[in-house]
Amino acid sequence: MKKLAVLIATWFGSGLIPPPKFMHGIAGTYGSFFALPLCLLFVWLPTLPFWLYQDTVVAYIYLVIIITALGLWSVQRAEWALGPRTDWKGKTKFRDQNQIVIDEVLGMLVTCAPLILALQVQNWRLAYLIAFLLFRFFGIVKVPPTKKWDRRQDAIGVMMGDVVAGVYAAILLTITVLIFKI
Repeated sequence: MKKLAVLIATWFGSGLIPPPKFMHGIAGTYGSFFALPLCLLFVWLPTLPFWLYQDTVVAYIYLVIIITALGLWSVQRAEWALGPRTDWKGKTKFRDQNQIVIDEVLGMLVTCAPLILALQVQNWRLAYLIAFLLFRFFGIVKVPPTKKWDRRQDAIGVMMGDVVAGVYAAILLTITVLIFKI
């Protein structure tokens, strides 16, 4: 079960990829990046002939619920299995180690929700690039109440910190798409 928890919490090992020197301090970038195919799937899925389940909105909501449940189940188990890790600042982390990125996956799903559920996008590549950059910005800057969630010592705190960042990013993404007609 520990291996499965680590596999899920590191988003199939993407969180275990060592970042290049210039990216130290930007934990979660790989998790956010490797969540994009999951988000993009909902752009292409409804157009495929075998797609029988036509309600993309409901399917997306189910996906968010499943990723949330997987994160809540795997984060604490993966924290124990990974053990204490030293982050790029030299600080030893016993929880929410940089390798745990399932929270970034959930945050990207929240960020991309307007693109899938509501907005008509002309240039989806640009829209998803903007979504990625906005989410990483809010994930790094930690606008309140993100820090409040990050201070919690449990899986809910780990996951909710990135949900809040995703909400901020989704709002700004929606405004950007509507203003600039992306």
